[in-house]
Amino acid sequence: MKGFDLSFSRPPLGWWQARRAEGFTVMFQCLWTGGYAGNDGIRAAAPVNLRNARLAEFDVVGGYANATPPPWWPLEVQIREIKANAGSEWAALDRIAIDLEISGLTMARAFELANALAARGKRTDIGYTARWFWVGHMGNSQDPRWLRFKLWNANYDWNPDIDFGDAPYGPWKISDLVGEQYQGTTQLDGYAVDLNTFIDNAFTLSVPVSPQEDDMPDPIFKTPSGRRAQVGAAGKHGIGMDEHEQKLVEGGAKVVSVSEVLFDAITNVTEISTAATRRIVQEELKKLPAFGDPATFAQAVRDKLKIDPLK
Repeated sequence: MKGFDLSFSRPPLGWWQARRAEGFTVMFQCLWTGGYAGNDGIRAAAPVNLRNARLAEFDVVGGYANATPPPWWPLEVQIREIKANAGSEWAALDRIAIDLEISGLTMARAFELANALAARGKRTDIGYTARWFWVGHMGNSQDPRWLRFKLWNANYDWNPDIDFGDAPYGPWKISDLVGEQYQGTTQLDGYAVDLNTFIDNAFTLSVPVSPQEDDMPDPIFKTPSGRRAQVGAAGKHGIGMDEHEQKLVEGGAKVVSVSEVLFDAITNVTEISTAATRRIVQEELKKLPAFGDPATFAQAVRDKLKIDPLK
C-alpha cells in the first residue's frame, strides 16, 4: 500500500485527488510534535489535510503524535493539544500512531498517551520509530510489552520495499511490521511529504496481546467522562460512559473504534487485568462475522465482561 505522512504542508483538494489517482491510499498527519515548537503550523495544516484526504477517499486517514519524556508536558495538555490540532476532523479520525523517537521516553509515558487516546475512540496500535533511535536511545529494549505496538519502521533506503528483516531491533519481528518510511522529506508535486509503504493487511482489525502484559501495572484513570469504575461484591466492574462514548459503543461506529473503546474504557480505570481483558475482546473478535454489525458485537463483549453503566 502506497502512503505518505506530512506535518506542515497544506496541499489543496485537487492535489489529494491526484495522489489518490496515482495509487496512494494511506496518509498520516502529524498532530503533536511533543511540544509547542511548530504547533501553530500543525494546527493550521492538520484539519485541512485530514479533511482533504477523507474527501479524496484515501483508505486510511490517520494522525500521529509524539510520546514525550516524563519531565515534559502532562497528559492532559498533550490530549488537549492533539484534539485541538485535529480540529473539526477529530470525530472522524479513528487512528493515531504513537511516535517513539524523543530521547528520555519511557514505556509508562508512551503507554499513558496511547491509552488516553484509545479511550477516546482512537486506534493506537501502531508505533513509529527507527533502529538508530531504538538502539541509541532506548538501549535496544527487548521488553515484549512494547509489542502492544505494531511497528512502523523508519529506514531511509529510498526503496519502497520492506526489509526490516535485514536489521531487526527491539522485540519486533518481521511479523510485527506494518510498514516502512523509506524516504524522508520529498517534494511530491510541490509539497513536502515523507514516503512510506505499508503491508496489505497493516490496518486490519486486531487486538495484540503482549506476552508479559500483566507484569505492567494497569494505570488508574477515569473514563473520558470523568467517571470511575464500580466494583461490585462479586468483583465485576461497571463502566460509566457519557453520551459520546455510548454512541461509539452502541451506535454502530466502526468496529475498530468499538473494540478500542471497549478495551481501553475498561483497562484504564482500576485494577482489572489488561491482558485478561484483551483476551476476552480477542475471543469475541474471532466471532465477529456471526454478529453482523458493530452494535451486536459491542453488546456481546459488554455481556462477557459484565459491564453495566453506573446508575
